[in-house]
Amino acid sequence: MPDPRTIRPVTARQVAPYFDHLAQIGNVGARPEEGFLRYSWSDEESAACEYIRQEAEKVGLEARYDAVGNLYASLPGAWPEIVLTGSHLDSVPKGGNYDGVAGVVTGLEAIKAIQASGVALRKGLALVVWRGEEAGTFGQPYKGCKAAFGQLPVDFLHNRLGEHVPHPNNRMTLEEAIRSQSHPMTGTPFDPSLIKNGIPALSQAERDHIAGFIELHIEQAKKLETDGDDIGIVTSIRAPARPLVTLEHPDYHDGYLARLIVTLSHQANAAIEQGLDLVQTFSLVNLTHAPLDSELRNCGKTKVPGYAEVRLNRPYQPLQELIETMAHEFNVAIVPERTAEGCLLKIRGSFDHSGATPMGRAYRRDVNLAAAYLVAHASDADPALRAVINYPAPTRATFLMDIRSRNTAGRDQYVAEVLDTIAAFKQEHDLSGEPPTTEYMPPAEHLDRTIQQATEAACQALGYRYQYLASGAGHDAAVVAKQTHSDGSPIAVGMIFIPCRKGKSHSPEEFTTLDAISKGANVLAQVLYQLAG
Repeated sequence: MPDPRTIRPVTARQVAPYFDHLAQIGNVGARPEEGFLRYSWSDEESAACEYIRQEAEKVGLEARYDAVGNLYASLPGAWPEIVLTGSHLDSVPKGGNYDGVAGVVTGLEAIKAIQASGVALRKGLALVVWRGEEAGTFGQPYKGCKAAFGQLPVDFLHNRLGEHVPHPNNRMTLEEAIRSQSHPMTGTPFDPSLIKNGIPALSQAERDHIAGFIELHIEQAKKLETDGDDIGIVTSIRAPARPLVTLEHPDYHDGYLARLIVTLSHQANAAIEQGLDLVQTFSLVNLTHAPLDSELRNCGKTKVPGYAEVRLNRPYQPLQELIETMAHEFNVAIVPERTAEGCLLKIRGSFDHSGATPMGRAYRRDVNLAAAYLVAHASDADPALRAVINYPAPTRATFLMDIRSRNTAGRDQYVAEVLDTIAAFKQEHDLSGEPPTTEYMPPAEHLDRTIQQATEAACQALGYRYQYLASGAGHDAAVVAKQTHSDGSPIAVGMIFIPCRKGKSHSPEEFTTLDAISKGANVLAQVLYQLAG
């Protein structure tokens, strides 16, 4: 490991102006705490990219946009290979100002630090800003990165911005959004026809030129914060399988749903005990008929549910001991309200990322699990009890599972076993409903070991606390990790995590400190220098 004093340190004061400036682009309200909307290929995302381009050019980097709008800013010169670093600048509706942004800012500052240190390099360095990473707009993630490598399916061009997006033209298609933005220096519109024709925005020669890609990101979970570590060295990137399950019965009640969730929870625990890398979440449960202004609308398919409601045809007092036990067991708050039929239980936990948050009470406050166990135990003691979890249809319940692993074969085998369990449960209890439909996404099972070792060496040299961990959330890095050079060799990919407060992301509450960001930038600079120097 080179002496860390060789590279000029990055300070909190240096990174602060970026966040101050970007806080004025796509901000929903007057304060950053009110959230942001920089949707994919929006004027706001383009303005954020332009700001970064101008900052890069101030220090002599050579900037360009590809045909779909991804931004690259490189050290000048003819290099045999380059090492890329960066992330994205778009956001989900009412997102924060750190998801993606931290990776872009630290990437630029790390390159500037190496450049200012005057060290000799064997390979070039370049910052990349991928367009449209978030699935919260246009319904698919990694859009710019996939387009760069010719892997964005043409059908995605017909996806609409989304009715949930607070924008007057939220029915625009992805194709229309891409065409609406132009190269700021030439005025030439970005071109979705490459996607239509399956043509990568990066040529094979440009792909062969990429020696590696390192993405810094906020963790989007609270393991680093809980464990008191500065840096996460990412070993792999989990990806989900998402079965959508329906239960129907003429005399349906949510005792069925609760027992099935408990059964599947036990099944997950057994698989984890047997060594499978697995996180399992019942993310959306009976939300079809939830009021539009309900807290339940904050639930999402990639979130540990943080709010649930249970209606019981029994008063609270006889169930008080059980309710208090479940509140303690799952680390949630349960507030009872009297109703004409019995009681309403409002259960509050924490909205955390479903894939990034480890299983167990120390990290998760999962209200749907708490609700299911509570109803299952209460039903066992009182067969006449009737329970309603959230807002099911009169004879029908639905729930979406988010099952993530870095092990594709192990995950898919586990999902097959889950589907068998569901089918057997439905048969045993005379339940009907459509067979589950399951969406599968591929994980990045192994990130580059050399980059991981370089990151560990940098942490040790700088005196930072660190740990190895898998990424539960998806990232552009997962797309790049699947790419190969002409000779079949893979592009080396690594990721660096920094803590974020309470694990919050995709939320106005998303936050990390300037100190955490500058530490991440210093580690990134050391790793880039080790790979390119």
